[in-house]
Amino acid sequence: MKPRLKILVVEDSEADFSLHLRNLSKHGTEADCVRVDTLGALETALQDRSWDAIISDYSLPELEFDQVLALARRKLPGVPFILVSGSIGEEVAVDLLRQGVWDFVWKDRPARLSQCLANCLGEARSRNARHEAELALRASESRYRSLFENMLDGYAHARILREEDGTVDWLYLDVNPAFERLTGLRDVVGRRLSEVLPGIRESEPQFVEAFSRVAATGVPERLELFAGTQGIWYSNSIYSPARDEFVVVFDNITQRKNEEMARRNLEDQIRHTEKLESLGSLASGVAHDMNNVLAAILAVGQVLQLKSEEDPGMASALDTIIKAANRGRDLVRGLTNFARKDLRAAEPLDLNRIVKEEAALLERTLRQKIRLEVDLAEPLPPFMGEAGNFGSALMNLCVNAVDAMPEGGVLALRTRQAEAGWMELIVEDSGTGMPPEVINRALEPFFTTKEPGKGTGLGLAMVHGTVKAHGGSLEIRSRVGKGTQIHIRLPAVAGAALEEHAQREAGIRRRVLRILVVDDDELIQATVPLLLHHLGHTPVAAMSGEEALDQLEKGLKVDAVILDLNMPGMGGEAAYLRMRMLRPSLPVLVATGFMDPSTDLLLQGDTRAASLSKPFSLEELHRKLEALV
Repeated sequence: MKPRLKILVVEDSEADFSLHLRNLSKHGTEADCVRVDTLGALETALQDRSWDAIISDYSLPELEFDQVLALARRKLPGVPFILVSGSIGEEVAVDLLRQGVWDFVWKDRPARLSQCLANCLGEARSRNARHEAELALRASESRYRSLFENMLDGYAHARILREEDGTVDWLYLDVNPAFERLTGLRDVVGRRLSEVLPGIRESEPQFVEAFSRVAATGVPERLELFAGTQGIWYSNSIYSPARDEFVVVFDNITQRKNEEMARRNLEDQIRHTEKLESLGSLASGVAHDMNNVLAAILAVGQVLQLKSEEDPGMASALDTIIKAANRGRDLVRGLTNFARKDLRAAEPLDLNRIVKEEAALLERTLRQKIRLEVDLAEPLPPFMGEAGNFGSALMNLCVNAVDAMPEGGVLALRTRQAEAGWMELIVEDSGTGMPPEVINRALEPFFTTKEPGKGTGLGLAMVHGTVKAHGGSLEIRSRVGKGTQIHIRLPAVAGAALEEHAQREAGIRRRVLRILVVDDDELIQATVPLLLHHLGHTPVAAMSGEEALDQLEKGLKVDAVILDLNMPGMGGEAAYLRMRMLRPSLPVLVATGFMDPSTDLLLQGDTRAASLSKPFSLEELHRKLEALV
């Protein structure tokens, strides 16, 4: 059942009003009609907004039709207004249609009223639907514009322009405010890319290729691109709304990319550290046996040298043997520096003295085309270190520098004061220099640019390990064709450490000792006693920890023990702990070819024990024993 209509009828004639009602009812239009014929009644009726239609006569004694039409349009603009009259011509009727009348019916054809009303109601529904659609569209556009203007990502819409010479350009059709904020570009709409960023098509072809590809194929892409001319990384989501057009939504990801490169650099450093530790582990596996061999050579050489002072030729030959053994010792120590972070026989050193000694050796071996320059800042504070170990590192750097100057040049060694508590050693050559990619890997173990068989790639890596073990840092500065500078920074010795060392030196006592030498290596048992005899001491041999403990349990009286840690059977660590139970105050000098943190942990808190790295010199052995006993 159709709902009844509610119709306002502006009519002064009751008879005409009744006629309207009969016509509507006769043609199936169910309606509740209200008649008004004065201005006051009309204004009151128009306050009700539920009317479905307004029917009005043209000739009204109490009202002007123009006034009625104006009020109805102002109060109820969406309600159909139908004119019913018999006193106007068609020309006037057409004019009234232009003013806002929806339709008209001649009084002599009243049957048309019902159909006219139905048509106007249909038109009203259509108009209302269009109006609601327009409102929804405006609301949607408003939301879109708000999103467009406030979105954090940049937006650009452009049309691809393909030029006759085959090059590709594009015309910016629209951008949002974020586009300007993220790119720094202004007023780009209506302009070409080549105008906005001249030269970018040639310098950044990846941008043009990506956007033109999406515009041509219609296949969306998501990719990250670097704009070198701007120094900006962009994350781009690109799609094509129409052929030869593209839309890109993008963000500036430069900060994220920079953080990713902290991170990759950090990962590279971690991998580099792991390589060094792996090398240290490898070195530790052979260090003990190698150092035992070197210890034997060094011990025999020193004893024979002291006994052959009357034979200059023999003394010179033995001096060469001793230097070779010391070089071998320093090489092994350099390798094991990859696995340890400190020094075992550190003492205050004069950096300038070490440089002078290595420079004197260099002057006898340098090619004529190499000029050596030495510039030392005097005085420099001492630093804690091992003279032989650090000297070998310096010589390694000098040999590298000479290799970098095959046609000759200048090798400069300079020292200088740095900020408080630090000093600096600079090794500089005028050679071929290094490109950045070589500098970045120069400290890696086994990395070398030399031909196979002419370099192990361990030189700079061992130097770096030695510098770190001395508490310092190493920096490479180099340019291709402009030479290389190696900057080494070292910490000066604090005053308290110097005073402690001086007191320890002053407190050295000299007396004859009976010393138990516990070592399974026959070379050590054949040579270390020679050093002890030369120092005036009496050695007693034990080839294992078990043999040493057996002798002590049977009452062997000794003043000190030299104990090797790396032995088969019980081993040195277990023997040391048993000795402490038997003789708590017996001085023990732990000697081994490879020291690691576990040695420090073993001896921690024991004032009657110390460590000694193999191979050791006569002087090192003497100093250790005198300080311990």
